[in-house]
Amino acid sequence: MNFKGKVLSSYGNNEQFYDLIKQYRAHWAEKLFVMDESLAKKFKYASRKNEYVPAQELKINDIKVKELDSEFVRFRFNSRCPINLTLGKTSHEIDLDIKPTQLKDVINRNVFAANVGGFITSMQWLPDNLEREDGVSYLALGVISGEKGLSEVNAINPELNVFNNVPQKNIQSSLQIWKYDARSNQLELKSTLVTSDFGAVADIQWAPMYTDGDVIGVLGCVFKNGEIHLLKIDQTFPEFGVVLEPSCRLRSDKKGSSNLTCFSFVSADKILSGTADGYIMEFDLPLRDKGDFSQPNYKTFVSDGPISSIVSVPVTTGEHITIINGQAYRGIAFSSLNPLVDIFSPLSEKSTIKPTYNYILQDVLLAHNPENSNIYSLRSLQDGSSAMLRLDSHITTFKLSETLGHPFMLTGTDAGDIILMNYTRKFFSSRAGNKVMAPLKIWKFTLDDTNSISISADYEKMEVESPIQASYMPWQTMISALAWNENVVGSSVYAAGTATGILLVERLDPKFQN
Repeated sequence: MNFKGKVLSSYGNNEQFYDLIKQYRAHWAEKLFVMDESLAKKFKYASRKNEYVPAQELKINDIKVKELDSEFVRFRFNSRCPINLTLGKTSHEIDLDIKPTQLKDVINRNVFAANVGGFITSMQWLPDNLEREDGVSYLALGVISGEKGLSEVNAINPELNVFNNVPQKNIQSSLQIWKYDARSNQLELKSTLVTSDFGAVADIQWAPMYTDGDVIGVLGCVFKNGEIHLLKIDQTFPEFGVVLEPSCRLRSDKKGSSNLTCFSFVSADKILSGTADGYIMEFDLPLRDKGDFSQPNYKTFVSDGPISSIVSVPVTTGEHITIINGQAYRGIAFSSLNPLVDIFSPLSEKSTIKPTYNYILQDVLLAHNPENSNIYSLRSLQDGSSAMLRLDSHITTFKLSETLGHPFMLTGTDAGDIILMNYTRKFFSSRAGNKVMAPLKIWKFTLDDTNSISISADYEKMEVESPIQASYMPWQTMISALAWNENVVGSSVYAAGTATGILLVERLDPKFQN
């Protein structure tokens, strides 16, 4: 099928969109591994626009934070981690700590590395004004650890299940706010906020808005106590503190097995949450209005098992496609304008991997099973998918550009692989199959004979479809979280986190390597 036929089949007869996608193809289709920040700027007119809320209009409460001594935090989140960094035949012993280390002189890549002191459960860069030119970006991390270190952070720990009905709590959790300046190429930790009183932090998301003054943004967090908390993050926070009370708490209206397990922002003022007993609930948020927002707008049963992830994808003004992954039989998706009629079920096999999307191309990336990833078109979710990767390891996380909409896909695996790929080449090419795809392994984490972590900085081309059966790997090598920076200045920056707490922040655009 020629290019125009593919566009008609996937997107319908839309001349304006066809002109956009032709330009997109002309600039991005041949980019194998080069993430050009000037192209992200060129297409920002088609990118997702975040809402501006002046600080004086933010009615959400301030959070109550008590300042802590640094030793209190360091004792609970041990951030010292020796690694062996290799490039070709050379190797370097490096001691990572909470203070980031610039690795440019060692491996000639514009990358920072740090150890945050625990398992990185989730991360996201703050959405901002796309016209902002100062190059400052903020990254939020969710971090958990145990009293005996990371040995307690495992799949069978009852504190980490969706019901969390154990009386004694040993898991420590915290939120970290990092600041990256793309102009001066500096990375620093602004604040560590201990949140252990609320249980382990499972997922974090910034509200899709930006503001001014000292307020950085509003961060939503799911904790294992079954609550969703909103926190107004401020630049004046202490370097180390404990959260005594969040800005807002959201709970299920039912006790016991109905803990809130996940959520997605539908807009800056509204979220959709999932529960452990298979319901979805919509809440209004107290961002611009005072009042009682504890009661949901509606509650609907959708799954015979716990809801593991919800992603709300903006399609047009006022319309979203909501994708729900549950631990029952299948996942589903529905349109917010007509949820009773415009429903696509079954969408995919159940998956523990949170879907991600490309805003400009209106594509959704899903995992049918841990070895495979597939792209769906939002216009024809029920029509099948296009295979992306079939690996010899299990996918643990992946990320597309959800605001800027550039074509690069990041994938992390339990084998310690971080993979970069221009996923659109398959759609834009006239050649059939996966021959045009060229995934590149940009990092490889392994355990050496002494159980120490080794990181390879060598680039390695990979097969799109591996003939080798996937096998389970040691948990220490697992890539647990990935995130693209969605600001125009610094759009080639991504962050990667591991189960052992190693954080990498790298700028890929070759213009900024020197």
